[in-house]
Amino acid sequence: MNILDKLFSSKYVNKSAVKNNIVVSLIGRFSYPFSFIFSKIGVTPNQITTLSIILAIASAISLAISDNWQLFIWLWSISLLLDFCDGTLARMTSQTRKTAFRYDHTSDLFKIFVIILGVSIKYDDIVLWGAAISTIFLLLLHNSLNCELRKAKEMAQEKINFQSIISEKKYSFKGALKRLLKNQVIMNIYILLFTISGHTLLLFLLFSSGRFITLYVLVYLSIISFYGSLILIIKLKNINNGAPI
Repeated sequence: MNILDKLFSSKYVNKSAVKNNIVVSLIGRFSYPFSFIFSKIGVTPNQITTLSIILAIASAISLAISDNWQLFIWLWSISLLLDFCDGTLARMTSQTRKTAFRYDHTSDLFKIFVIILGVSIKYDDIVLWGAAISTIFLLLLHNSLNCELRKAKEMAQEKINFQSIISEKKYSFKGALKRLLKNQVIMNIYILLFTISGHTLLLFLLFSSGRFITLYVLVYLSIISFYGSLILIIKLKNINNGAPI
């Protein structure tokens, strides 16, 4: 193992990310040395999450009232890094949630809201406001459906992977689609372009590029959130009274 593998270890990166999401995997690796330092000085995952929220609020304010794009980029980038550090640190120190409340997940929703609010205030354009409202609604819908699916899967006590979302009885191309998605490169491209995950928050850095780029980003997020919500609805409809149809 070389020095880079030791310094940026993948040991505590989410296992599914290592396999299917190259961007999340790389950021997870990059967060390792920082998480290691946090573990040595006694910082807890929740404290890191709180600091990430504070920096997100500061980045949203800088975005809304300042023309200093460098400040926004630095604040949001550090907030994102800390967002990965809290999970890495939790796995590193075996600190698990003692309650059902998911502080880290809830903080992500809040940070998404404040950043989109900040950029909407910045440009104060009716079209962009409409795109912002659409994006927030669809992201929240996607999150709500994702939570419903998680509960349904727990009740059914059966894993439902995303390759089985299309019913074989209704779609003849199911087999071809499954074979296509088994290709690791295609899988990573699909996940990066058409799913909502930690890598999605990196797109907010483009808000510093101007009104039109911001509008394109919001429209894109609305589209993939809508698409993801449809996929989740199909998955939920394939579960009947806690058991797969």
